[in-house]
Amino acid sequence: MDENRFDAVTKTVIADTSRRQVFGGLLGGVATLLGAHALQAKNGGKGKGRGRKKTKQAKQNPASGQNPQGKGQEKVLICHKGHEIEVAAPAVDAHLRHGDTVGACPPAPITCTPPETACGDTCVNLQTDEANCGQCGRACGANEVCNTGLACQAAACLPVTDTIGDVSLAANGGLTATTEGAAAGGNIIIAVPAGTTFGDLTTIESTFDFTTGTCAAGSPRFVVFLENGRCPYAAFPPGGDCADGEGSTGDLTLNNDPFVWNDDLCGGSGLGTNTYDAVLALYQNEDVDRIEVVVDESGGEQTVTLDPCVTLA
Repeated sequence: MDENRFDAVTKTVIADTSRRQVFGGLLGGVATLLGAHALQAKNGGKGKGRGRKKTKQAKQNPASGQNPQGKGQEKVLICHKGHEIEVAAPAVDAHLRHGDTVGACPPAPITCTPPETACGDTCVNLQTDEANCGQCGRACGANEVCNTGLACQAAACLPVTDTIGDVSLAANGGLTATTEGAAAGGNIIIAVPAGTTFGDLTTIESTFDFTTGTCAAGSPRFVVFLENGRCPYAAFPPGGDCADGEGSTGDLTLNNDPFVWNDDLCGGSGLGTNTYDAVLALYQNEDVDRIEVVVDESGGEQTVTLDPCVTLA
């Protein structure tokens, strides 16, 4: 073989060898990748792919302790900053430490515009509301009205408009006066329309219920203050119901017993007038300024609940 032919054969062999090596290398690389993938599948997906799967499973498993969304856990109602929310049971303690409370939020307090006051979830006028006369829950009886928040009275009665001294609201709608308080007595004031005369007073009466004492000399009593400065008065009759500590005076304009009515206060007439008929004869046409029910120390220790009623012709 000549030198030129030998060189050509040598180049052909070398080129063929290089191509086989390159192709063999490629086949080897593919085999390596396929083998690694098969090994990963055989081992259950160890590595990055399986790690992601484990993390997702942990979030869905409450028993793992890594369940921030609380999926599958018991829910608890929480009052959070005035709003009701449900949280997972393990989160309750953290909410309580921040001032939240378990259960529904309390109802927001209502706001009332004066003269109304909140009684429960309702705005009422304590001056006139018959279910809340003077204070929440103090209800008037049937056919009674609430006068100035002080007394529950029949509509025909002149209104109680004020009190002086130790007088408090009674649960039954009446007023309780006592001589045992700091003022040693209490007065209940009844308003009279302008132009009312003594002869216009049709009925004057009151129920009474003593818890201390009983009717005594001049206490309790109705005092009729006249515009002329005189003030005849009617004492609660000491006999009958008053001896039992509970009852009614009856209509005092119909009681003509001696010394039930008197005219010796505020100067008096000086005539020793001591019956209703005699007082009426003196003052029938005199204008009335006001009427007061008086409980004072002239009757000793007394605490009595009263429900006065004065009506006009």
